[in-house]
Amino acid sequence: MGPDRRRQRGFTLIELLVVISIIAILIALLLPAVQQAREAARRSTCKNKLKQLGLALHNYHDTFNRLPPAYVETAARRGSSGGTCTTGGTRSAPWTILILPYIEQSTLYNKFDFNARFRNLQNGSGDAVNETLQEKRNVNFECPSDPNSNESLANNNYLGVQGGGDYAAMAAIGKACRAYNTRTYFFNGIFYSDSSTRMRDITDGSSNVFMLGESRYQTLWASSGSAATYWMTWATTSWGDAPAQVGGTYLPINGSTFMPHRDNYKLEVATSYFGSHHIGGTHFVMGDGSVHFISENIDLGTYQSLGIIADGLPVGGYGL
Repeated sequence: MGPDRRRQRGFTLIELLVVISIIAILIALLLPAVQQAREAARRSTCKNKLKQLGLALHNYHDTFNRLPPAYVETAARRGSSGGTCTTGGTRSAPWTILILPYIEQSTLYNKFDFNARFRNLQNGSGDAVNETLQEKRNVNFECPSDPNSNESLANNNYLGVQGGGDYAAMAAIGKACRAYNTRTYFFNGIFYSDSSTRMRDITDGSSNVFMLGESRYQTLWASSGSAATYWMTWATTSWGDAPAQVGGTYLPINGSTFMPHRDNYKLEVATSYFGSHHIGGTHFVMGDGSVHFISENIDLGTYQSLGIIADGLPVGGYGL
């Protein structure tokens, strides 16, 4: 007989569809795991950036025997017993610029003209050199979990804690005020207008007080989301009359579902919140420099107390 000329059997259409279905199922099962692994890496990077900022603040304190102010202001703004803010002065560099030499950015720090005006990036006039520097991206202040961290935008995800608590109670004792009804200031935390907080001023204990926290509430210059700058960049000194580079422990973590990268919300609302693009909570740097992930389900009263440096209230059991 001649050689066996039987044809080899190939895949039927049904078998091919079964194989494709199995591959699709495997991809569907693996994709969430890959995404979770990527987010875990981004979250770890975010935490490490906060750790470096906390270390920089401690090194600043070692040099000047105090922490930097939220921003330098020629006439410090304060609250009155009626909850109305006193008139502030001309604002200069925020804490984010003042610590640049302590995060290995002395060259950038030396480019700023501290004798000139800093632009508030909404409607104030400023020195052209300072304004240009303020609008440039600085990845040290960006959390990679923020979708806009990959764009050429001068984003900032890390705010100083200006204090917190129940607004009405704090305003009644001159520890909080509002300008134009919504722009909220606190004066019972580590960072506020022309503050000079020393470690010994944190009588509640440096491990029991928030120093920095994450924010996802940066508002784009235009509501369309197509603009190249934020209302609040990493170097903004203010948004109009609103405090910049600081937030208050007043409203719950992730307490708003709005996305100011897209929606036209005002910064005065944003500075009432801390929040992140991580699931379930946000990172905070404590006064001792340690970094902890705080659940968005934390008791509101406890959370508010953690923003205050000297209220004498116990904050045990908040799960750091």
